[in-house]
Amino acid sequence: MEKTKVIGVLGGYGPYATNDFYKLILNAVNAKKDWDYPHVIIDSNPKIPSRARAYLFNEESPIPYMIEGIERLKNAGADFFICPCNTAHYFLRQIKQLPLPFLDMVTITLDKICNDNVKKIGILGSEVTVLTNLYKEKLNQNNIEVENVDRLEDVRFIIEAAKQNKNLVEAKNLMLSLINDFKIKGAEAVIYACTELPIILPINESPLRVYDSSSILATEAINYTKIV
Repeated sequence: MEKTKVIGVLGGYGPYATNDFYKLILNAVNAKKDWDYPHVIIDSNPKIPSRARAYLFNEESPIPYMIEGIERLKNAGADFFICPCNTAHYFLRQIKQLPLPFLDMVTITLDKICNDNVKKIGILGSEVTVLTNLYKEKLNQNNIEVENVDRLEDVRFIIEAAKQNKNLVEAKNLMLSLINDFKIKGAEAVIYACTELPIILPINESPLRVYDSSSILATEAINYTKIV
């Protein structure tokens, strides 16, 4: 049987996004038997401090809890880890020495966009993702014009709807409205820069081409398992 790397998923930010991401990993494999799927270890810990509140209001940092989660993945046998949460990447990048090799979702998504012929793109993400320019800086460096979402209160409603599995129809309508705003402003595509977003509006229902950070990371994680 082919030897592959064990995937560690630092998750629970939030639980529904982690659940959705695991399905994306499975869907990224052309499996004929159970053993064709990767070995995945998931640490789903929604008990850590709010990433948004830590950034916006200088409340308790989630970083120590993230390090503990990565250590648990390492001790359980993971060869590398990924984190299906864009906002978390702002904090993960502050850790000087990670306990495991890390596949950075933001970097992987940006690489894919910058290799395509995109001239203008909308970024749909949380306050932290937008305000810290997680995506915008590199896009601008590659001469890609960026439209940040400007209705952050609507994005927060959408994210919380997905986290709680409530108000899904209203959240979906809001997402369609936000993406149509990007389209009116001339964007050719939109980045789903939050892993809750595809839960609310599947990629194939978007009026614009979607770069979904979750799907892109899942595919790259499968590719990485084969590098032994």
